[in-house]
Amino acid sequence: MRMRASQVLALQSHFESTFTHRLKVFLAERLPEARGALAGEEGLARLEARISVARSLGFRGERDACKYVTLSFLLGEDFHEAHWAAAALVDPRHRTPTDRAEALWNAAKQRELDEFTTESVRASD
Repeated sequence: MRMRASQVLALQSHFESTFTHRLKVFLAERLPEARGALAGEEGLARLEARISVARSLGFRGERDACKYVTLSFLLGEDFHEAHWAAAALVDPRHRTPTDRAEALWNAAKQRELDEFTTESVRASD
């Protein structure tokens, strides 16, 4: 099967126009604590703003933008300004947006693990 250029454009347009709603459903399913922040028109506007930030950071693909937005709901909308996140975003070893999204995700997981370990040690003292 071969698709014409006009069909590809129509399909891309459809996916782009539905991304915010699909991401909202994804987040509501996986982050029940974020459902309030996602509710109504304000929730859609909040989500669109965070997608816009993801795009401005170079995350054009849906998967990369989804990872960024998910982290923004878990860690706060300005988490990318934190030292650990900014370092992951500008590290020259991460050449593609997907590499940067993965590095950001992994840095966030490591940060959470480090904080958990620190809290566990304090609790045992």
